[in-house]
Amino acid sequence: MLVQRQQRGATFLVCLSLLSFVYILYNSAFPHLVGRYGVQRESLFLESTDRDVECHPGTAARGAGKDVLVIMKTGATEARKKVPVHFDTTFRCIPNYVIYSDLEESINNVAIHDALANFSEPIKATNQDFHFYYKQRKYRAEGQNVSELVATTAGRDRAWNLDKWKFLPLLEKALAHSPQAKWFVFIEADTYLVWSNLLGWLEQFDPEKPLYIGGQNWMGDTKFAHGGTGYIVSRKALRMAVDEYTKSRERWDEQTASEAAGDCLLAKLFNTIGVGLTETWPITQGETPFSLDYTSRHLCYPVVTYHHMPPDWVRAMWKFEQIWFSQAGESAILRHRDVFNHVVAPQLVQAKSDWDNLSGDNEEVVVYQGGPDSCRRACQSRAECVQWHYNPASCKTGNVIKLGANESSAARVENVSGWMLDRVAKYVRQVEPCTQGWITA
Repeated sequence: MLVQRQQRGATFLVCLSLLSFVYILYNSAFPHLVGRYGVQRESLFLESTDRDVECHPGTAARGAGKDVLVIMKTGATEARKKVPVHFDTTFRCIPNYVIYSDLEESINNVAIHDALANFSEPIKATNQDFHFYYKQRKYRAEGQNVSELVATTAGRDRAWNLDKWKFLPLLEKALAHSPQAKWFVFIEADTYLVWSNLLGWLEQFDPEKPLYIGGQNWMGDTKFAHGGTGYIVSRKALRMAVDEYTKSRERWDEQTASEAAGDCLLAKLFNTIGVGLTETWPITQGETPFSLDYTSRHLCYPVVTYHHMPPDWVRAMWKFEQIWFSQAGESAILRHRDVFNHVVAPQLVQAKSDWDNLSGDNEEVVVYQGGPDSCRRACQSRAECVQWHYNPASCKTGNVIKLGANESSAARVENVSGWMLDRVAKYVRQVEPCTQGWITA
């Protein structure tokens, strides 16, 4: 009997230790979410340097990506806000990277190169998109805040129009920077890159084949790799693309002027040399972990990128990634399912105030005097409903699982979201076992 009690006591202590570890992990990696509903720790999170977390061993086991160049594209109006977090997170694990913008400067003693520097003066002088380019330089020279230039919609449109001019020159600059690299990975400052997954994925491809790889999108009848989602170009394809661009530069400059989006223009260049897009959605994502719909379309696939990630989310995901891989082992593959289980699921509750979980499949007719509970009952009445969102003006229910984000209102309008936890658990169980692997064709 004494032995049995000792065994039960040991088992209890092990379970307690595991629970404590999970609690610490969630609170240290995602306090900006957990803190909303417990102890307010957001300011401590933003002040963290993350030096307590190191790159997990898996990156070294895969050669640390020495043959991979990561090219980050940004703009002067956003660079000082979005780039610095990567020096404490993403770039700590990546041996070879370079950053390009539309203004040459230095951030944290790291050179930010001007992607547009080599355009001819006639183009810069005659194309109105470059008016914004010179205005940025004038602001910086005068000591003004360049980010103020995008305080208006018109300013943001001008920054967007200038951005499209970076895509083709970046091909040339990337090849010149690392001509011996096997892979060239292009991301933006609000792209989050799961580095270990990327390395494992690239092992499935041959860099000597002409490959243009990325999350598919369409503009008219042109299919292209979405820039913010991130795209990958093999050494063979990059050399072919640079040859085409340099021999027909005037033609491509004219086409850039009339094109709406640089990533679409890039696809047209690759189509010209006969290199089609290898589609990689949902491995490369245009969503964040918090806006993604967790359905069978996503859950079992590996994840390599997220987009629209603000700096604090980049920092939190990086900490989670390092901890997760250190626990899971060198050969592990991080899937959307794992991010859901460890990051999203702990945040799902029956009701959460000041929160918008992005429900929107159904606009419900409810008795608003009944408050949030009337919206919950509307969801309960729909067999397919897994979540709901209520405010005094509307009730929306959702058929897919999303986390969403804080939605506090200055007017103190009641804003409540909730999930049908039993249905969520049942749905997630239905997708197991996960069999989807890397997308390679």
